[in-house]
Amino acid sequence: MLSFLSVIANVNDQDRVTEIYQKYHDIMYKAALSKLSGGTNAENNAEDAVQSAFIKIINHLQSICFNECEERLRAYFVTIAINEALNILKHNQSVSLDEIMDNLPEDIISDNDFVDELCMRDEYDRVKRALLKLNDHYRTVLFLYFVEEKKGSEIAELLDMNVSTVHTTIQRGKALLLEMLKGES
Repeated sequence: MLSFLSVIANVNDQDRVTEIYQKYHDIMYKAALSKLSGGTNAENNAEDAVQSAFIKIINHLQSICFNECEERLRAYFVTIAINEALNILKHNQSVSLDEIMDNLPEDIISDNDFVDELCMRDEYDRVKRALLKLNDHYRTVLFLYFVEEKKGSEIAELLDMNVSTVHTTIQRGKALLLEMLKGES
């Protein structure tokens, strides 16, 4: 953390970044870890995600509106950490055929079942890659809705949005996602 402060010339900005770090580091780390849990090196990757998030915060410090309410700032910083964790996941997603074979249930033996399982996983990876290509706004809302299985009202509260805006974002995000998937075919 201290190494980041050396690249910030303005003392007030250094103080602001230090305050953000002290206030939000733990929750950003927990959010990133929750996305990376179960993977190898999850704790180190979560810390990497938080560090990358702070680099983004520093690079956009002048455009952050610190007059926003506490919840909105927290949601903003947590979202950045989650997106960085998702980027790490995207880069670590190379799954070998051996790993797929090891993770197949014992009762899947036939060639047809094996091919169906491979197709399902391939389709899932395709959707996940397309989701990661969406801009942060759509990706965050769709991630919370589909992966975290949050209700529209929960997303609205977390991101300090209107419920109707959340539902509109979900609909538009799904349309964008379908367009991206059509373009890949």
